[in-house]
Amino acid sequence: MTDTPASLGFRMPAEWEKQQAVWIAYPHNPETWPGLMSSVRKTFLEYYRAVAEECGEQAFILSNGEEVPLPANAKAFNYPTNDVWCRDYGPTFLKNDATGELAMAHFTYNAWGGKFPPWDNDAAIPARIAETFGLRRFEIPIVCEGGALEVDGKGTLITTESVILNENRNPGMSKATAEKILCEALGCNRVVWLKSGLAGDDTDGHVDTQVRFFRPGAVIMATSDIGENVEVTKNNRRTLENAGLEIVELPCPPLIPPPDGWREEFLPATYANFLITNKCVLVPVYGFAEEDAKALEIIGKCFPDHKIKGINCREIILEGGALHCLSQQMPL
Repeated sequence: MTDTPASLGFRMPAEWEKQQAVWIAYPHNPETWPGLMSSVRKTFLEYYRAVAEECGEQAFILSNGEEVPLPANAKAFNYPTNDVWCRDYGPTFLKNDATGELAMAHFTYNAWGGKFPPWDNDAAIPARIAETFGLRRFEIPIVCEGGALEVDGKGTLITTESVILNENRNPGMSKATAEKILCEALGCNRVVWLKSGLAGDDTDGHVDTQVRFFRPGAVIMATSDIGENVEVTKNNRRTLENAGLEIVELPCPPLIPPPDGWREEFLPATYANFLITNKCVLVPVYGFAEEDAKALEIIGKCFPDHKIKGINCREIILEGGALHCLSQQMPL
């Protein structure tokens, strides 16, 4: 890249900065949530309603030509999609504080290292949105998903080595090269590298299931007492402490067993996969009364000016993600 987003004054805003809309796809792929599509769609509609009616912004729905029952303050965009993980294939929006211009970083997308073909329609979503809204689109020369990026809006990025440096995405790329590309793309000047991710994570370790900023210099960190996740979260703590970040611990829910013959031994359920909006923080919950309530309390203390609302993701997590993975915020 010659004229990089950073060199032109663009940066990726923190999620708590003012938003105009949240992009969410509508589920239609029969291979996602087999036998549960009707029930899962009800959860998606609850999600749309929460964004459109409670969060102070619009819900933009990638409809794939489906008839979607839209709440007030929601709009459907008939773009073809392969699947629903809009956080990962959608645009990473950028803002120029001096001019007010909204733009996007368009990373190469290959469905988490080629695991779930086809992904051609999903990979084209940023270009479609850029054309519709007349936005400048920067093509970033690295394979990356939105769930791998967590920023504080003040220059710090947290990401994961097992994702960005994985041979299934960027073979042979050095950490120094990846860091330079990411900083130039997102307007950051510091990268904090986690080593790996939670057990059962199809993404190879996205940061948005593990560590989330709630203000500059302070993070909410998922903790776990299950198997290999114990060491993963201990390593995360050491990394974050060494980076000088304040840490609030957020225990993961109890183990949710997958169906017999599932592709993973564990489901990567975590409360850290929340979405911050203008008025609310929407939090995945899993049907554990005590643990869900505690998670909502912890997150509420970190966002005292927001309404904290839980949305049951017990079925959604069967496919490895939750509310943050399903959405992409669009700054104002």
